[in-house]
Amino acid sequence: MKNPPNTHVCPVVLEPVAGALDQFFVGALAQGDAVGGIEAHRLIRDDTLCAVYGKKGKELCNLVDQGLSILLLVAKQRGSLQNLPVGVLGLRPGSTRHIFASSLDDAFRTCALLYSSGNGWRE
Repeated sequence: MKNPPNTHVCPVVLEPVAGALDQFFVGALAQGDAVGGIEAHRLIRDDTLCAVYGKKGKELCNLVDQGLSILLLVAKQRGSLQNLPVGVLGLRPGSTRHIFASSLDDAFRTCALLYSSGNGWRE
């Protein structure tokens, strides 16, 4: 028997240039029983952003962290992952999904598997 969904996850993508095709899945927000509130986490590694953007990669890591912090603050104030701001520092939250997760790490791991291909968040 499958476990019922108990957690919501929301992917977050980086769109360095508005309207451009280069968009990267960089992090996620999670809320639910397995999370114990609302949490955010950057899922793209520093070395990945540095490989793509060179010397500016480290600054971009900081920008992503700040954007995720802002999205987390807004989500906590609203008490939900629904209706988050459309764009914060080049970050854009995607569609929220209801999943089963046994822990916070499991929620973020599942979100990474669902959205890392770049197609899952474009719903």
